[in-house]
Amino acid sequence: MNATTLTPLTTADAEALVSAARTAAETAGVAVSVTVLDAGGHLLAFRRDDRAVLISGETSTRKAYTALQLNAPTAALDELPR
Repeated sequence: MNATTLTPLTTADAEALVSAARTAAETAGVAVSVTVLDAGGHLLAFRRDDRAVLISGETSTRKAYTALQLNAPTAALDELPR
């Protein structure tokens, strides 16, 4: 059996991910909510832009949890057969 060792995300890692996502969103001209979870699905960081729609906070967290459970970005769901 091949065991996989996970390196836990630190708070600094989570903040760096939020910052990178917000930079990409600003470049694209969109307001976003960003959620970062640890491997256990616990919230590490969250940020909602002032102009982001209110529900984006909830959807951001649900998307992060879905990606964690599937071990894949939620964009990969578009590639699944329907």
